[in-house]
Amino acid sequence: MPAIVETFRSTDGTERYLIAGNDGQTVETVWMPEGDGGEEGDSSPDEARRGSDAKKEWSRATICVSSQIGCAVNCQFCLTARLGIIRNLTAGEIAGQVAAVLRRQDAEPGRDRINLCLWGWASRS
Repeated sequence: MPAIVETFRSTDGTERYLIAGNDGQTVETVWMPEGDGGEEGDSSPDEARRGSDAKKEWSRATICVSSQIGCAVNCQFCLTARLGIIRNLTAGEIAGQVAAVLRRQDAEPGRDRINLCLWGWASRS
């Protein structure tokens, strides 16, 4: 399980994690409670069962995970862009980000509604 080195929390409940890999490099992973709010009628049976006694402050969340260390886009405002692209993450490193955040949030796929998004670029540009 990768270690969460640092956590940054926003007033809206979004948490940004700096997660360390085995090689000492770090990536960012973001937890966004409530996701996009869903669409009308978009609720799961689990939400209805949990009802008002739910322990969680969220009913739907999104985890955005990194697919690379560094970035090839070179946006001038972004500190990660200054690194350039260092390397692609392995499937295990990507899954590890998800597992670390799920554990920290006490979330369970199949019980809780969790969306995943993956950011990164497939090649050097």
